[in-house]
Amino acid sequence: MKTRSILSHYKGRYFGVTDPIQRLNLDYSAAVMEPYYPHGIVDDVVYQVDAIRLCDATATELYSSYTPLDVQYERGSRPMLEEVVAEQTHEAMSEREKLLALLWFVRDLPDQPREIPDDFGGGTEEQVIQKSDNYCGEQARLMAHLAQIAGLPARLVVHYLNFLPDGALCDGHALTEVYVEGGWAYADIRGIVIEWPDGHLASTYDLMMFPEIIENQPDHVVAQIRAGYDLAGTRSRFVSPRNINAISNYLISQADRYDYTTVPHPPGWREAYREMRERTLAEYRERFRRLVGLG
Repeated sequence: MKTRSILSHYKGRYFGVTDPIQRLNLDYSAAVMEPYYPHGIVDDVVYQVDAIRLCDATATELYSSYTPLDVQYERGSRPMLEEVVAEQTHEAMSEREKLLALLWFVRDLPDQPREIPDDFGGGTEEQVIQKSDNYCGEQARLMAHLAQIAGLPARLVVHYLNFLPDGALCDGHALTEVYVEGGWAYADIRGIVIEWPDGHLASTYDLMMFPEIIENQPDHVVAQIRAGYDLAGTRSRFVSPRNINAISNYLISQADRYDYTTVPHPPGWREAYREMRERTLAEYRERFRRLVGLG
């Protein structure tokens, strides 16, 4: 009972946040994401409604009993995803090798030819593959379910948008944690994993507690990062002290509880969305400046 009470306090939308600047960050995130992922569809539910803030008060439970380690999956229920797992992995691989093979598949998905138009947001993981998606939240969902089909427990991590002291905005990001070698491993769908000096993989909470390890990575880790991304960005944008990080279970055995309705992006939608986002950013940046005494 006590555990459920602790987690529920940090669950959903505001995640128990009282700091006015962090609440402003969350308000801005909600304002710009709602047109992209309206309330109730899968991406809204897993990244906001169901997500639990990762902090000192929740870390012990989130890294013990929160996510089941016994993967429940009915063979044959997701044939397209099973085919990907079969193509990218084999039984002789170690857990880490399977994790990396699937991560690299998702990393490189935007480079693959589209099978269907990418004129919508959301949808099933199969549709994410077919439209060669490069949106992190949808790619992270795909990675989580591929890993589970491969027998690896996996869940979602979200780093929320974060205003920096000078008013600059660090974009948010979504990725996965995958349970391998007896622990949870931070697995960014841009191809980033983080190793401790002894070689074992670090979790999201590890990076929050010891961010100095992020940029001190061996060449074989750096070589697998997708072009345009780097470890300095991971440290400064996603695990900065003011940032809000949250974890969400996304179990393939419970996929039927989610609404996978797609959000159409008709001609002109992206341009209108970009203009709305710029207007909203200007409004919230001014609110931020007033909060920190820069206005």
